[in-house]
Amino acid sequence: RRSRNAQKIHWRQAEARKSGAIFHGNYGHSSIADRLECFVFKREFNSKVEELREDITMVNNNCRRVGNNKLLKQVMQVALVVGNALNAGSFGGSALGFKVNSMCKLNDTKSNLGKYSLLNYLVSLVEESKEELLTWPEAGGELTPGTKERCQTVLSDFSALKAGLNKVSEEMKAAGKDDPIKTKLQNFFKTASEVVDKLDVEVKEMAKGFDDLATFFGEEIGIDVPSIALTFSVAWNTAVAENQASKNIAKRMAAKKMEAAKIKKRKGLVEKSQAAAKTGSLLGSSHVELRKKLQSNRESRTKRDTSNMMSMDEPITDEANN
Repeated sequence: RRSRNAQKIHWRQAEARKSGAIFHGNYGHSSIADRLECFVFKREFNSKVEELREDITMVNNNCRRVGNNKLLKQVMQVALVVGNALNAGSFGGSALGFKVNSMCKLNDTKSNLGKYSLLNYLVSLVEESKEELLTWPEAGGELTPGTKERCQTVLSDFSALKAGLNKVSEEMKAAGKDDPIKTKLQNFFKTASEVVDKLDVEVKEMAKGFDDLATFFGEEIGIDVPSIALTFSVAWNTAVAENQASKNIAKRMAAKKMEAAKIKKRKGLVEKSQAAAKTGSLLGSSHVELRKKLQSNRESRTKRDTSNMMSMDEPITDEANN
């Protein structure tokens, strides 16, 4: 047991000396700071690559969703027609296109009352003529804000990643032939170089897709078209909600007017009915009096006739007796 413990202690001491030699640079001319930097880079490499790929995916998705959104392009065509109609007779009345950022300014052009904007009008026009275009913000998929900033971050972080890998290469070259750090970093450097080469292709494709989207919409390279589209989509959905709210208010007002008209009509009918009942009551009273008067006249006439007949019968009787 003592011999085994002694062997373990000897092995640990050897490993400690070896590790100390690695970080103190006994095998070459590197400083301990450079070697620590290489090992920190090695430890954080995978997480940095993962973050880069997430950002690349986000930029690519935004560019693809805007570029493939057919409904957005149709909305822009309608906006161009409306703009030419409003500017008819002027220099701007025969435009063949417009800057994408102009779409966001439609909400700034308002009516005299300051409530109804040109964007509200465009939404109502689309709803009447091509209702399927109302949902263009959802057609391409959800957009994430800050596409240009994320693209710039990818380029900056990837440049730092390549610089860190170059630092590892330099450290390997500076290390002596028997330096243990050389063996420890060689396998990592080979795998990391392959990953960086693939990332280099992905980063270049991302940057090209971002610039191609701006070119497709007639914008200068570097213009953040996805973010402009996101801003316009928010304003569009707001205008749709405002138009719907205005319709609801108009419906409620129309319903109130209709109900008021019904109440007024019912009130008029009640008043007419009451007036008719009152008139009928008066007529009924007069009719009763008239009937009484007629009955009285008939009775008087009957009595008179009876009396006359009796007076005529008496002379005839006397004459017969004589």
